[in-house]
Amino acid sequence: MKFRINIVALLILLSLQIDSASQTNESSPSIADSTSGSVKYFQLSGEAGISGELYSISGRERRRPSSSGMIFFRPTLTLFENFDLSFDLLLSTEGSSTRQSINQLAIHPEWSWGKAHLGDFAHEFSPLTLSGINIRGAGIELYPWSLRFQVVGGQVQKAINDGPYNSVFSRYLTGVKLGYGKPESSFFDLNVIRVRDNVASLPRNLFNDTTAFAQLVTPQENLVLGMNTEIKLFDNMIKFTGEAAGDIFTRDMFSRDLETDKIPSAVKSLYKINISTNLDYAYSTQLDFNYDIVNAKLGYSLINPGYTSLGLTSIINDRKTINFGAGVRLLDNKLTLQGSFQTQSDNLLSQKLYTTTRSNINFTITGRPINELNLTFGTMINSMENDASSDTFRVDNINSTYMVNATSQFLMFKQSQVIVLSYTTQNAEDNNIFRKGNGVTVQNILFSVTSTITPNWSVSPSIMFNILDMERTGTTSTSTINFRVNNKMFNNKLSSSVALGYTNSESIQSTVIGFTSAYALTSADAVSFNLRSSFNNLKNTSDFNEHKANFTYTHKF
Repeated sequence: MKFRINIVALLILLSLQIDSASQTNESSPSIADSTSGSVKYFQLSGEAGISGELYSISGRERRRPSSSGMIFFRPTLTLFENFDLSFDLLLSTEGSSTRQSINQLAIHPEWSWGKAHLGDFAHEFSPLTLSGINIRGAGIELYPWSLRFQVVGGQVQKAINDGPYNSVFSRYLTGVKLGYGKPESSFFDLNVIRVRDNVASLPRNLFNDTTAFAQLVTPQENLVLGMNTEIKLFDNMIKFTGEAAGDIFTRDMFSRDLETDKIPSAVKSLYKINISTNLDYAYSTQLDFNYDIVNAKLGYSLINPGYTSLGLTSIINDRKTINFGAGVRLLDNKLTLQGSFQTQSDNLLSQKLYTTTRSNINFTITGRPINELNLTFGTMINSMENDASSDTFRVDNINSTYMVNATSQFLMFKQSQVIVLSYTTQNAEDNNIFRKGNGVTVQNILFSVTSTITPNWSVSPSIMFNILDMERTGTTSTSTINFRVNNKMFNNKLSSSVALGYTNSESIQSTVIGFTSAYALTSADAVSFNLRSSFNNLKNTSDFNEHKANFTYTHKF
């Protein structure tokens, strides 16, 4: 770890020297300029820095390490003004043998018709196949003419030996995308990903001393084949997006093989199928319309119960969703109406005793009667119910929210002043006869002012009241007062703010003090400091105090 940090420090110092040299020789030709002086064939840009944090808490178990540090280095080398080579290096002291590492080291060369990745990077094929996970490996993207070709591969999860229930197998992913078209117009893509756990990354005897019915960690395997498209017509007035994907998912690679002659030998050669293997599919579509003052959308998606892609951070399966939305702008955009409706149901294969349906209705009106005043009214109604005939198992919940907001912006003392007043009420009801009397009503009132006193000084006081009314336990209230002072000095090079917050309710009294300051040392260098302390007096449990300080230095070159 010490050697790696020394290498990072060397790279940061090198970037500082290059940046200083380029600033010193601005008036004379440099290695970065061609003989004509019009084209730069060598240019280095980016940022580097360090960050450190101290944390302490008393009266409660700590939620963060007592100290942590981070070094980052993100340079980009540009050659001939059309080839970029980007690096991404992040080293942090956070992490342990029982957690996934957050350290990153990556190189990203990019040119006019493609790019490449080496190291740690996040990549996306489509919402149903590959999205949201980090890959430690390599990838390449090529876009010659209207063709689209991508290949990625590497480790997405490291092995962690933490007992039969909390361990994690190491996991590797390979993905290929083939397509035609351009994102700014229309395109069609085929996506294939293969994800497989390394069964040898954990010892088999880790699972020996457990009962047969226990839920153990199992090595998994996944193959996903999908297609996605986007079609834009009439100068983007109409846009159609769609995706369909099918998967083969093995929940336990240790399970015994499935002995059957119905599976073609070609399939067996590509994927090993056992008794825990499942095959399913999912698809989604949406049609958007946007013309002048009117916009609308209509969407439909279906994700079957067995559909799984290990290339996604998470996915909720066994659901069918229909959504619709529309909006219109009137009176030269002084009045806007926007509404949407969505319904979602499960039990697509009738495998459950009951089908649960969730619905959402959302409507918003925004108006500006005069330039200094903006008014907003919104309502949202959520409901959830199932089709159980017995009241014992019947679900019938409804949650409604209504909001009114007024924002006024005007000049006083030749400076901008902003006043916000809002009121929100939320009501939750359970209409099941066995659970009657459990209704909850929450009301929030907020008043805030942002006042610019001078170009360098501003204050932001606010007060909020929260009233909670529960049918069975009665009414409780919480009040919160916040006050912030902002200041800029030395030709805006130094920006600082002090914040004070106080919350009082029947169960807690909490005071929060915060200080933030950032100073531009030069046009390329900046430091920032943040301090936050909270003092909490809990009336039913033990008190606790929490403190956190953070320092960051950043150099841009």
